[in-house]
Amino acid sequence: MNEFGVTTSDRVRTNVHVYPSPIEFESRMLKVTKEIVSRGFAQDIVIVGIAKEGLPSRERLDSEREILRVPRKSAQGLIRKVFYFVLWKFRVLRELRDLPVDMVNCHSLTTLPLCVLIASANSCRLVYEPHELETETFNSRGFRRFGAKLVEKALIQRAIRVIAVSDSIARWYQEEYSLSRVDVVLNVPPRQAAQSSRGPDFRDLLGLDPDAIVFLYQGVLWEDRGVGWLLDAFKVVEPNLHIVFMGFGSAEDMVKAAAAEHSNIHYHPPVRPEEVVEYASKADVGFSLLMDDCLGHKFALPNKPFAYLQAGLPVVVSDLPELGAMVDSYGCGWKVGNSADSIAELVSTIDLVAISDRAPGVRLAANEFVWERQGESIESIYAEILSDAV
Repeated sequence: MNEFGVTTSDRVRTNVHVYPSPIEFESRMLKVTKEIVSRGFAQDIVIVGIAKEGLPSRERLDSEREILRVPRKSAQGLIRKVFYFVLWKFRVLRELRDLPVDMVNCHSLTTLPLCVLIASANSCRLVYEPHELETETFNSRGFRRFGAKLVEKALIQRAIRVIAVSDSIARWYQEEYSLSRVDVVLNVPPRQAAQSSRGPDFRDLLGLDPDAIVFLYQGVLWEDRGVGWLLDAFKVVEPNLHIVFMGFGSAEDMVKAAAAEHSNIHYHPPVRPEEVVEYASKADVGFSLLMDDCLGHKFALPNKPFAYLQAGLPVVVSDLPELGAMVDSYGCGWKVGNSADSIAELVSTIDLVAISDRAPGVRLAANEFVWERQGESIESIYAEILSDAV
């Protein structure tokens, strides 16, 4: 029996987690499932995703966890896509039919009907933990949004617990669906101290002067993450202010073209997730921007700024509720308006003194926003679920 009163007999035999992707880069799912098994709440975990060429249909992560990738045919056109997605769900049900499933974790609204079916077929618990506010994204509009909210409203009460990725999203779920409680587990990295001997020094790598200020944008290069604003801003600031874009995505060619014309704009290929903090630690300031074009972005708390903090960098974030509150509470960076002019104006005021002034706040935030603390929350949540103290 652990400190929450959960005995070995209370443990889940098989815990199924479902997410409609090939399960390649879903670090949050891997961290959550690792916490569940390492803290003794489940004997075995099956992570269900979509098959992808080059990836095994079954992948053993460790003695307790396995990824099951179920084939789904790709298609053009909405009707055919829906048909093949429904067919994929039936294949999942068939794959799981002989497993002793005691708990299902649904990680996306699109698979909530499937997870309800799995839970009903096995008379077991359902946990709903979407990775974003899916009904309020930029692409979710009109009938699509109406239908998605209708499904979510009808099925969310079936879940024994709902877990959100930010406080604002948790409050939205409570108010929108009259839920008495929504827990929060942030998507933050594990505690990681950057090693000064590892990772390149961008000043040496790019041949920069010692007094250059190096800003870093790390992650997927998308327009809705502020890449265009950053390019336009750094085209007009002083030449000792440099920005490095480290990643890949639809805006990659645009970044490379700007880098070819402006000596203070640079492109670096993406690095492995476990190397991000080491590379970031050689910059001075990290950028994490989101468009204020939907509630999904407005209430988001992405993991990018937390990786910067682990690297010892202050952050520049969009002036949105969750991101802005973090910067205000800890004094670990700056808020900026979503425009090239606002970014250029702010960047021009940032020097080594301003960066040093924010170092204490960076250390405080880096100590607070680590996965180890979220693991404690997960332990409390699942101890209550398994002891029926809900």
